[in-house]
Amino acid sequence: MGILASGSVISKLIGFAAYPVITRIYSPEDFGVLAVFVAAIFILYPFGSLRYSITIPLPKRDETAVNILVMGLLLTVVSAVLFSLIFITAGDDIFSFFNSPVLAGYWWLLVLGIVGASIFDLLTHWATRVRSFGIVARSHIWQTIATVVSQIGLGLIGLKPAGLLVGEVARKWCGNIVQYRYFFNDVKQNLANVTSRRIVFLFKYYGDLPLYHLPSQLISVLTLKIPLLFFAFKYGADTAGQLGLALMVVGIPMGLIGKTTSNAYYAEIAKIGSKRKKEVLDLTVSLTKRLVALSIAPTLVLLLFSPFLFQLIFGPEWLQAGQFTSILAFYLFFEFLATPFIQVFNVFNLQRMYLLISGVRLALIATVFISVHIWNIDVYTALIAYTVFMIMHFVYVILKIYAVIK
Repeated sequence: MGILASGSVISKLIGFAAYPVITRIYSPEDFGVLAVFVAAIFILYPFGSLRYSITIPLPKRDETAVNILVMGLLLTVVSAVLFSLIFITAGDDIFSFFNSPVLAGYWWLLVLGIVGASIFDLLTHWATRVRSFGIVARSHIWQTIATVVSQIGLGLIGLKPAGLLVGEVARKWCGNIVQYRYFFNDVKQNLANVTSRRIVFLFKYYGDLPLYHLPSQLISVLTLKIPLLFFAFKYGADTAGQLGLALMVVGIPMGLIGKTTSNAYYAEIAKIGSKRKKEVLDLTVSLTKRLVALSIAPTLVLLLFSPFLFQLIFGPEWLQAGQFTSILAFYLFFEFLATPFIQVFNVFNLQRMYLLISGVRLALIATVFISVHIWNIDVYTALIAYTVFMIMHFVYVILKIYAVIK
């Protein structure tokens, strides 16, 4: 956890240090286009490997794991072709619906981003398998450097919003290059064990993943990105850009500690195994106490000082983003506690439970935004309603996770 957190902390600090420059180069509307672009990548990239990537740490033998890796790469290529055809034929209508018609001209960048994210997911799970957390930490740092350099450099020469989009794609592929250099020999020496027969067997053996985990992953990502997509649709790209920056800042504590904690926690409970529930429970309780202590300070800072800090750091045009952040900070605490422990459902082979929880969250969010649209509610009331429903959801998730372990 310490190794992973070090890379994540450094990368987040680099990104955060660059944002006062980036927010003065690009407009809130440009960030709104970026928000739709990033949302599309996160929603679609799980279709690359059909989420078979999460099984890479599970087999005892590397020969088996490398078959899963190759299968994931093949599925990613197929998905890239399908997405390209969709964007070529219907891209104008899709992006215009979200008030971002400019993205129709950058569909190829979107496909590159989806493929890059899918490959990075596969390689990161290989790193989790061999417990090479230092490599993952380095990849996060280089990803941020590539993003910042691309976005600032291209923005200064007037490529807007293209610079933001290229930077996001550079993030994915830079991480792949870093991890590929370290894992190439490991994978190469096991490639002789890759056969079509083994790939077909593993495709069937882990068949619950595309049936249950892929839909639940899709629902989970939709619940994260629907607010941005809805705000772009309902209130315009400018407001979506404000919300995008707010969510980025709110996500800093989760990005610094939450994701790295989740990866390390998964590695540990996968090693312990589902039969030793007492050890899993002890680890979960201990980690929960630490996360509570870590989450209090950032939550209070975001709640009380966001409007002032946003204008000071990012510029006066980002006041609304600060106001959004003060509202969103209320559910940060509960998300911070719940998210890392979702991995329990993978180890206990409860993909159906994961799907159920994700479905409940999507239903709550859909209820909020459908009501907002029908009654034409203002943006601040909409965000408050969303926050209240998310608090309810994460409390439910925490209780369910402990019930499963016990």
